[in-house]
Amino acid sequence: MYKKCKVLSFALVISLFLLGCEKSTASSKKEEVTIQIGIQQGLSPLLLAQKKGWFEEEFKKERVKVKWTEFQSGPPYFEAIASNRLDFGEVGNSPVISAQAAGIEFTEIANTSYARKGTGILVQKDSKITSVKDLKGKKIAVAKGSSAFNLLYRALEKEGINAKDVNVIQLQPDEAQPAFESGSVDAWAIWDPL
Repeated sequence: MYKKCKVLSFALVISLFLLGCEKSTASSKKEEVTIQIGIQQGLSPLLLAQKKGWFEEEFKKERVKVKWTEFQSGPPYFEAIASNRLDFGEVGNSPVISAQAAGIEFTEIANTSYARKGTGILVQKDSKITSVKDLKGKKIAVAKGSSAFNLLYRALEKEGINAKDVNVIQLQPDEAQPAFESGSVDAWAIWDPL
């Protein structure tokens, strides 16, 4: 049932997107247009579309080019939206809220998140950190404004830990992973599949 809902949601998103692009290309008298799509490694429907070439195939007959841009997390994605460097994409839930709070103009056309898991706070296998309470005084890597950022702060609050009592190191996933693996940070708040 979950997979069917996800596929149907994705089909709806693509249909709405194609409908909007069809109108804009028709009014531009077949001049060449480029659609800029943002992707993240953990968000699979658009990755599948990119791998299969669905957008390129569909837009080719309308002389619309597709440009894919990969983002490490949602906040840089919304920076691209705000500066008109991106037309369409998919992000997690927390960056949407942050973007709304920042006054970035965008339209959310679908929500495909049904999972209750997928974001966590990781520690090394041999770490003495066994609970959120043990994070007090520790260095924690996280991408600011991401769903993992939201999880980290909610977990700290739930355990009665003031955010000032931990050392939050704001790193994008490509920077956080080596910091975590080398032991430069004690924990890493991140989403699946990283």
